[in-house]
Amino acid sequence: MPFEKSDDAERDIAVGAGITDEDIGHRPPRPVRRVGGSLAAARAGPASPRHGAIMSVLPGDSQPRDPSGRDAIVAARRIAVGSMMVPAAVRSSPAAIRFRHIVTHEARMNWRTLDRKPPCIIAHRGASGLRPEHTLQGYALALTQGADVIEPDLVPSGDGILFARHEPALARSTDIAMHAEFEQRRRDGDWRADDFLAIELDRLRATQPFPGRARDNDGKFSLPRWSAILDWAAGAAQERGCDVVLYPEIKHPTQLAARGVDPVPAFIASVAPLSEVVEVRVQCFEVEALRRIHRETGLPCALLLDADADWSAAIAMHGDWLQRLGVHKRLLYRDGDDSGLVAAAHAAGLCVDAWTFRDDAVGEGHADIHSEMAAAMRLGVDGLFCDFPATGISVRGGLADS
Repeated sequence: MPFEKSDDAERDIAVGAGITDEDIGHRPPRPVRRVGGSLAAARAGPASPRHGAIMSVLPGDSQPRDPSGRDAIVAARRIAVGSMMVPAAVRSSPAAIRFRHIVTHEARMNWRTLDRKPPCIIAHRGASGLRPEHTLQGYALALTQGADVIEPDLVPSGDGILFARHEPALARSTDIAMHAEFEQRRRDGDWRADDFLAIELDRLRATQPFPGRARDNDGKFSLPRWSAILDWAAGAAQERGCDVVLYPEIKHPTQLAARGVDPVPAFIASVAPLSEVVEVRVQCFEVEALRRIHRETGLPCALLLDADADWSAAIAMHGDWLQRLGVHKRLLYRDGDDSGLVAAAHAAGLCVDAWTFRDDAVGEGHADIHSEMAAAMRLGVDGLFCDFPATGISVRGGLADS
């Protein structure tokens, strides 16, 4: 659904810079579209435009160069090109500078991604290096930093409501230990989300699970329901003037189904009415659960592969229906050299998203996070899961400059 260009250019561009931590209040109602049928067929068409395609309309162009036209409205805001319709103070804002960089550098880079566009920067659990993971505030900060995609992990409550948590276990990333009323539900030293009703999980607050990261936001932010994330994304998209892309992971569906809370039907039902301005692609380690979702929704699907997985077998067996592979970054290399995974996946028409890049935990064989990310981008990965999205944006821009 095309966005209408606002007459208030200064506000448009300020919004284009992202959403602040406090700006998560009222959202406009979500326009509805149905998943399945012709929508599924539409999703099988050209790959969704990404960060590098934002400037597919330049000053003087009457039609978007990107065939989907999806990013034209962002270009129309003239954020990146210094149009005189925009106040000087706004033209020099961080957002304007960032988008101008995309036009003048990234768009000209000879990227080795499947679509030859800049790789996506995927905010892994939000801007989880700076905020407690899986909070609306962390997701909003990631958009502000320039992330292309937001990645929530989804687990169900005992009454089947999907929440954004990395695992069903709650002690690691919430303040549940401070809730004496829940002490009796501790099992083997932890608490499980599926032992609680949704209204009980609503009372918890997120905490930073990683040692060495700032904890000044512990206890401030609630655990978002998946439905709230969809509403937030729709509101953010309307305010920014471009779609928001969500990339949820369905966690442990077989295990949870055995416990009586299968997350797959709940997820399928949740995306039946999907906002026109929110794109959803799905990831999971389990093939059968992913197939069910793909069959019922037509959403783009990514099979996750851990460091010991046989990626060539995965491509051969599932490449005909998957859109992407989400791979442990160690699979990109064999004995320090290119393993051939990216080239093989691209030959099969699959994108490759690699995980996880952390400023404070650099992968083996790399001097620092910048060289690690740059190496992955040079291999042609299509997306990088990043705990610190701003670093990914910086490395991508630096490669384009070099």
